[in-house]
Amino acid sequence: MTAVAILLFGGCDKLFKDDELTMTKTPYTGNELRIDGYYYQMSSVDGSFDDTYFLYRDGIVLSCGGTPLEESPFDFMERLLNGQNVTYQKEKSGWGVFNIQDSTIAIERWYPLEGGLPAGLSEGVILNDTTFLITSLTRMKTGEVYERNDLYHFHAFSPKPDSTNTFIP
Repeated sequence: MTAVAILLFGGCDKLFKDDELTMTKTPYTGNELRIDGYYYQMSSVDGSFDDTYFLYRDGIVLSCGGTPLEESPFDFMERLLNGQNVTYQKEKSGWGVFNIQDSTIAIERWYPLEGGLPAGLSEGVILNDTTFLITSLTRMKTGEVYERNDLYHFHAFSPKPDSTNTFIP
């Protein structure tokens, strides 16, 4: 019994592989969206952030996730990003790539989940240079498509976290 438990728990990284991203990293040279800060999706329930995105000129995207209820979401992001917390550079979940064509945006990234990181493709429309709307999320491995209505707004922020990571060449 102990050997089975060791095999199952000690070898989880070999049993459950992370999904591969299907989009390739392409530099973003446009001006459809501002990239001198981050985009946030505000919760309609409690005023926290459900998600945040940093978009980079090299075509990389980083999601820092949501914010807790206990403090202002903008204050939390300021503290998180200006503090010594650089765990986002060590974790694969949240990293991905994005592409913009005319007024559409596609973001493919890894999502946190135990037993291998799934990749998801979010697609939507750009409403102006500070706002975009995600209308669908596709689970890459299964092809399942989920309708979304996730509105993201821009917030200027400097200095942005570095896009350098070991997960996307």
